[in-house]
This record gives sequence, structure tokens and C-alpha cells, in this order.
Amino acid sequence: MPSSRMHRAVGLLAAVSLATGLAACGGDSGGSEDDYAKVWNTACTDLTKAQTTLQSDLVALQGKFKANQEKQALQAAGKPVSSYISTMETVLKRIDDADAPDSWKKFDEGVTGNISKISEAFDKAKSALAQGDAKGFQAAFSSSDLQKLNGSVEAPQGLKDKAPACSAL
Repeated sequence: MPSSRMHRAVGLLAAVSLATGLAACGGDSGGSEDDYAKVWNTACTDLTKAQTTLQSDLVALQGKFKANQEKQALQAAGKPVSSYISTMETVLKRIDDADAPDSWKKFDEGVTGNISKISEAFDKAKSALAQGDAKGFQAAFSSSDLQKLNGSVEAPQGLKDKAPACSAL
């Protein structure tokens, strides 16, 4: 069974992705609100699917490892967690490339700075996974820098309305 520490770390990964409103956005301003919102809505849909898959895969691992097999459990969880991280990176890139409308420029600029912190956390998490380091994996997503991202930027109401799959924005 994957350890509770691993479950907490994976939970932190999911929480970080949602709490930061997917944590990234960028591109040049001037795009349409509808197009920008479609990018976000698709990204949130993809992320929700990835989270569901991750949860299912981790549940399937429950009971397969003893308490003293934390490293093996983390390594077994590595494939689904790495897949989730890869999806997150793709989603962040798609959002980063989106052309934000002028009316949402403040939001766009506010979350753009978060991308480097999230990317750094992903890199640390992938390294910890490869080494079977549960503490390192958890630490990658519990840094104070990432904790500060939670609620750091409020999405415009129009984006919330036009991207219903992003209810966490």
C-alpha cells in the first residue's frame, strides 16, 4: 500500500494544480475572451481527467505494499504520477501560449509569474520519484513559495463564466 506520506504528497500535487488556477497563463494580450476561455476550459477538462486517472491508478496500488516498502510504493506510483505531471506541464504550456484579451491582462500577468515556481516543483518531484524519495516528493509541493500561490490571483468573473470546467478558478 502506498504510504500515507505518498498520498499526502500526491494530494498536494493535485491541490497545487487547482489552487493556483493551473498556475500559468501568458502569451500576448489582445486575444478574444471566448478563445482564451476555451483554452482554459479545455485545459481544466484535461486536468480533471488526469486527476481522475491518477486517483484510480493510486487506488489500484493500495494493499500491494507493506509499511516498510515506502520506496517501492513510491516507485510504483511513479508512472501514474509522472503521467499526471506530464499532463500538467502540457496544460500549463497551452495556457501559457494562450493570447489573453486586454480585459483580462491583469489576471494574465498575475499568474504568469507562478509558472516558474510550479515548473521547479515538477522538476523536484520528478527527481524525487526517480530516486524513490517520498520525503523529497512531498517537499517539492509543500514549499512556502507554492503555498503562497493559493488564491494569489483571482480569475475574472467573465473567465469563470465562460470556462465552467474551471470551477476552482
